[in-house]
Amino acid sequence: MCLSVVWFMNRLFLARVRLNFGLFSDDGKIHTATLYKLLTSVSNSKDAISRFIWDNCAPPRVQFFAWLLTNDRIQHKCNLKKKVLDDSTCDVCGGAEETVDHLIFRCPHACNFWHALGFRLGDGTQVLNLDQLGRPSRVPAEQFGAFILLCCWQLWKQRNGHVFRQEPISLQRTLQACKTEATLWGARAPKGCRGIGTRWCEVFFHFNVNHDETKCCKMFSHYPGRLGPS
Repeated sequence: MCLSVVWFMNRLFLARVRLNFGLFSDDGKIHTATLYKLLTSVSNSKDAISRFIWDNCAPPRVQFFAWLLTNDRIQHKCNLKKKVLDDSTCDVCGGAEETVDHLIFRCPHACNFWHALGFRLGDGTQVLNLDQLGRPSRVPAEQFGAFILLCCWQLWKQRNGHVFRQEPISLQRTLQACKTEATLWGARAPKGCRGIGTRWCEVFFHFNVNHDETKCCKMFSHYPGRLGPS
C-alpha cells in the first residue's frame, strides 16, 4: 500500500474517532477524560485483569498507566531498544534487561520493596498477573487492587526520577513516596473510601521504620548490579 493511501486511511480513522467519541478537540488536542471513558467502556468486563485495573479508587491516570503496564506498552528500555536505544540494561541495578516484569518485580530494588511490604513473589510472578498477588496480612483487604496500583505507580516514578533526574533510589525513599501518594489518594477518594489512605499510610510507615534494608539487600548480594544498601 502506498504512503498516500496509508496517510488517507489514518486521517479517515482519526476523523471517525473524533466524530464518534469526541476524543480530539478542534485544535487536535486529545481529551484524556474521554480516552479514559473509551478504554473502560471497551474493556472486557469478564476479564479479571481488566476488572482489577478499572474497578477501584485509583486515579484515572494511574489506572491508565496500569492498563499500559499490563499490555507492555510503557516506555521501558526493552521497548525503547526496538526504536531508539542501543542498550536495554536496567539503569537501577545494571544487571539485567529492563523488561516490564524486571522493572516491577525482578529488579533488586523492586524485590526489596515488595518483600518489605510482606509480599511473597514467586519465580513466575508477572505484571500480567497483578490481580493474583497474595495479600499480606497487614495490608487492608479494602481497595487492595488500588494499593497494588499505587505501589507499581511509585516504582515507575522512582525509576524515572533516577533515570532522568539522577535522583537517588532506595527502599526508604520509595516507601515514603508511597505514603505521600496514599495521603493524596485518600483525600480525593470517593466518599466511602476516604479512610483507606490513612490505613495505607500506617502500612508504609510501619515498614519504613521497622524494615532492615541492609539485611534485605544481602538476599540479592549475588546480583551483578549496582544496587546496594543506601
